[in-house]
Amino acid sequence: MRKRAVLLDAGGTLFRLKRPVGDVYAETAARYGVRADPGKVQDSYVRVWNRRSASIPVGAAARPDNEKTWWKELVREVFLPSGGVPDFDRFFDELNSLFVKPDLWELFPEVPGTIARLRSAGLRLAIVSNWDSNLETLCKNLGIDGSFDVIAASSVVGVSKPDPRIFQHVLSLLGVKPDEAVHVGDTLRDDVWGARASSVTPVWLRRPGTKAAESGPESGANPGEPGVRVIASLAEIVDLVLS
Repeated sequence: MRKRAVLLDAGGTLFRLKRPVGDVYAETAARYGVRADPGKVQDSYVRVWNRRSASIPVGAAARPDNEKTWWKELVREVFLPSGGVPDFDRFFDELNSLFVKPDLWELFPEVPGTIARLRSAGLRLAIVSNWDSNLETLCKNLGIDGSFDVIAASSVVGVSKPDPRIFQHVLSLLGVKPDEAVHVGDTLRDDVWGARASSVTPVWLRRPGTKAAESGPESGANPGEPGVRVIASLAEIVDLVLS
């Protein structure tokens, strides 16, 4: 599987939240006098996200003001079961600022060493993620932006995984052919199926103790997804791509 480039998903692959979204939302709301159960806020967030995620601004519409409005309405809806939040604009600005700060996130332990080994081997590296335009800022705050040749957020590119166009866009920027690249991610539909549709070699990251995100209708039906390499740690990709 000797390759020239490695594409990597972001959330769940390179880094993760230290705490559930519901905990952060509820803790911040408490400073505005709202006593909300974090578990219920988390459930509300998941419901609202699942209903609204397809409408997140992308491409030319992904201007900071549009993205802020979209997230603001999502958060407002999340807190409807809790009766809303007083001084909502100030609350939202405080909450929104938290999600690009490094203290809310953590890199998976093997990530820094893995990235360094891939770079030292001369491989081109890119992040391909379904994320808003804050992705590059977050990567900078986590200290990994300089390790990547391309950081591609779906909202900026204008299409989301599994659409092959986001992979094609990144491959063009890297100057490599599809069969010269491998894509690693933790979701079946977005990462495995998306890479396949782009003729990029997919590798499915399924860490022990976590439920790999499987967002397609066949979720969990093909735990090994025939023909797809499955790894338990990102560190395994080094030997895989250099073999």
